[in-house]
Amino acid sequence: MFGMSCYAIVTATIAVTSKTREQIMAARVLNYLYVGVELAVIPIYQSEIVPAQARGFIVGSYQFSLMLGGFVINSICLRTSTLPDDRAWRIPVGLFYIIPSIIIALIFFVPESPRWLLRMNRIEDARKSLQRIRAGVFTDEEIDAEFQDLRRGLEKEVEKGKFIELFQGLNLKRTAIVVGVNFFQQVTGQAFSSQYGSIYVKSLGTVNPFKFSLITSGVATPVPVERKTAIVAVMALFVFGFGAGWGPLPYVLATEIPALRLRDHTSRIGFGVNVLMNFAVNFSIPYLVFSDYAGLDSKVGFIFGSFCFLALLFTFFFVPECKGKTLEEVDALFHNGVALRNFGRAGALEHQHNRGIKQAKESIEVVEERENVVQNKETV
Repeated sequence: MFGMSCYAIVTATIAVTSKTREQIMAARVLNYLYVGVELAVIPIYQSEIVPAQARGFIVGSYQFSLMLGGFVINSICLRTSTLPDDRAWRIPVGLFYIIPSIIIALIFFVPESPRWLLRMNRIEDARKSLQRIRAGVFTDEEIDAEFQDLRRGLEKEVEKGKFIELFQGLNLKRTAIVVGVNFFQQVTGQAFSSQYGSIYVKSLGTVNPFKFSLITSGVATPVPVERKTAIVAVMALFVFGFGAGWGPLPYVLATEIPALRLRDHTSRIGFGVNVLMNFAVNFSIPYLVFSDYAGLDSKVGFIFGSFCFLALLFTFFFVPECKGKTLEEVDALFHNGVALRNFGRAGALEHQHNRGIKQAKESIEVVEERENVVQNKETV
């Protein structure tokens, strides 16, 4: 994270000092590499340091941070858009310095992931890191039990962490799920609203495009009830739905589904597909929408709607429920051959299984006790 933040400051400098369109375009391309690295690091780190009960919410907050950042920058752009000179765009671009600078200043105070330390065979460092993260919220006994679970989970892993293992045996299913959710996140058409929404709204001549950017960043404002503005309202509604559903889903699942030793490789594959499809969709939209080319206009929604329906089927049949389970428990469910649709009930089923075993043992003990009583009587 330190290295990628230093890189981000370099790309921000290139952007702020731009004199030509080519330079600022190059700066944006270079900056997007930083976004890709961040995407591959932050959700994984979040998933490895938080308790299982809070993992979905915390990792999902990555999407919320994107929406919050979009709201802040669009609010600033709304104000600077009235400036008559280069400050209109240099001020928003100059804000690229803020977050990387904060990370560089504070990164050395952030604890390492206990799971990563265990994979590096730094056992005592892993124990100290876990205690530092959980202190004050969990008891020493709970912390020690979690640490032992982490160690057992890694010791039982059959994967060695090689890239080729992503496409072998059970891991192929896990890789396909991660790739699938990242693929569907982009082909649902969110780029039509979030990336090209302002341009399309401007062509409709209804709402100030900068205000539309604020709407899709999280603040709703009323619009006149007319056909064109109804399209604008539905686009804004779509963005809200995306932010609550498919927006955070890939970040959560990409950290829960992979095998523990293959998590980095799987996430890179998944997020690589995400970035690739993001480029493909963003590149295609102008050719699909505008009259100079296919001229589909708002009918492009039929294409994205079809993909949304496929995403619904994919989610129903292939996306398991991992809520409240540790990463080691999810790994065990895959290795034990539990059906994807039964992951959510696996805890209850295991409880019933354990209760059945306990009852069977108690019954055996009662029978043995009776037999001992009978034998004692016969001896007497």
